[in-house]
Amino acid sequence: MSFASDLKVFQEKTGLKVDELVQSVAVEIFTLVIKSSPVGNPSLWKNPAPPGYVGGRFRANWFCSIGAPSDATTEATDKIGDRTQNAMVGVVETFTGDGTIYLVNNLPYAQPIEAGWSTQAPTGVVAANITIFEDAVRDKAQQLQQQ
Repeated sequence: MSFASDLKVFQEKTGLKVDELVQSVAVEIFTLVIKSSPVGNPSLWKNPAPPGYVGGRFRANWFCSIGAPSDATTEATDKIGDRTQNAMVGVVETFTGDGTIYLVNNLPYAQPIEAGWSTQAPTGVVAANITIFEDAVRDKAQQLQQQ
């Protein structure tokens, strides 16, 4: 049985709207990924930062899309992650239950960071947060049932 068919069975048994559950869990997990993404800190580097360096580009390069993964990148920075999170929430809120929601980071150093390259995220970013996915689904489903 696929995850999608599991969700449909869940919806039939509970009467909850799958799109609301998916939206809620996606926002929670994607926010964790964005907020736990390392921000460049030259004091941790072996070599000096380039002149004018501002950290937060990796965090700003999380792009959310529905139906197909985004291939976008940006030169923008987002040290706190709020702009990136707000953009993600705006996309997730359009999810109607059909298709797949993606969160991708297309910077060339995204894979090395996920592999533990950053001392700020030695276990990666996505893998470190995806482990809570099942718990998040269960918790959100219970919250929605109580509404």
